[in-house]
Amino acid sequence: MSAGSMFGWNLPGADPQWYLDNARYVNAIMAKGHIKDPVMSIYYPVDDFLLRYEVLGKAKMYLPVSALPQELMSAKSQFVMQPDLVCGVPAMPVKAQQAQNGSYTVELERGSYVIGEIINADYKITARVRVGDSEFVLGEHPKAPAPFATWQRNCKNDGDGPPNFFWGHYGADRAAMIEDFCERTGSEYQEQKERQAQCEQSRTALKKERGEER
Repeated sequence: MSAGSMFGWNLPGADPQWYLDNARYVNAIMAKGHIKDPVMSIYYPVDDFLLRYEVLGKAKMYLPVSALPQELMSAKSQFVMQPDLVCGVPAMPVKAQQAQNGSYTVELERGSYVIGEIINADYKITARVRVGDSEFVLGEHPKAPAPFATWQRNCKNDGDGPPNFFWGHYGADRAAMIEDFCERTGSEYQEQKERQAQCEQSRTALKKERGEER
């Protein structure tokens, strides 16, 4: 997903992910109601937290990946979900309206999903998220002994070739594997942040040494 297109950032050199990394958490409210199918006029039940953030000075709402119904994120779905990476956590950007009776109608933001099919080892990819040069995916194969799987791939190494997924985790529990997908993403995000901080410290120390030599 291109967060830049979502927010209308057209500045040369702008890094949309930087804004998501520095999003400010506002609050979470319990939202019970329905989520609309992005293509058809069908609504599925949803009952989970609606997360509110401030991104680039604008209020944005997100739904946890685990809150998505199976009709939208499963091997039978026609979609591949592409959550934002908000402060290291995959989350689905949404629009939500509350009715007078308190129920919510939720819609996925444009760009947070694609229509199509991605297959790896007979598993259909149902969600994917980018973390720097890495990508993590969630797959489903209903007839496999372990119907759910998560993988990682190195986008930089793949280049223009086909995706090379590796380091698979497999399981039979959908909720547990969605959690695994989010945890793997979060762990990689933290590791990359720590590596970046160490590089910055090394560069700062080197500059100081050069300054002392002069």
